[in-house]
Amino acid sequence: MGRRDRDDGPRWGRFTPSKADRAAAEAELLAKGRRGERAPERQPAVVPPALSEKSKLLGVDLGLATGFALFNRDGRLDWIRSRDFASRDSLRKGVHETLERIPHLAIVVAEGGGTIAESWQRACEHRGIRMRLVQAETWRPRFFFPREHRDSDTAKKHAIRMARQVVAWSGTKGVGDLDHDAAEAVLVGLHGVIEAGWLTEPPELKHA
Repeated sequence: MGRRDRDDGPRWGRFTPSKADRAAAEAELLAKGRRGERAPERQPAVVPPALSEKSKLLGVDLGLATGFALFNRDGRLDWIRSRDFASRDSLRKGVHETLERIPHLAIVVAEGGGTIAESWQRACEHRGIRMRLVQAETWRPRFFFPREHRDSDTAKKHAIRMARQVVAWSGTKGVGDLDHDAAEAVLVGLHGVIEAGWLTEPPELKHA
């Protein structure tokens, strides 16, 4: 018998299997080789920061007209802002600027959706900030009677009245007139700190 040529194919031993079996074994060997190839390296996931006494939570009413309300770890309101963005491009830039300027920001709770929410989600993910989206029908029943949010105008009016009470309860300084975007951000943020367990006893808000 002649000597069998050496190659990198499978070694069959004493008995030669059928052509179909050899083809199947060669295909399996090739697949194993491919699986053994080094996969492209993935960037490590950003780990959200551990909560501490300095941690902050940002409530946001999403939109080109955006309301912001920052809460401290004790569940009290630190400050309120509102800003009108000229375009979605300026909003995307503004999101990054906002997140960069808030030290110890751990959680963002925002009302809204769509592409604007996606811009916030990407920016938060990049910085390892937890983000949760909520809708009005989720947080309003916590603070409003049904008659107080039966339509958008009524809900906005009551949001301003309720937010003023949160300002007073928190002892927040330097707050002037509130627009409805900032007011709703306050209540979205308050909903967030309650859900996060930062407040054991939420403020008792008075109804008209």
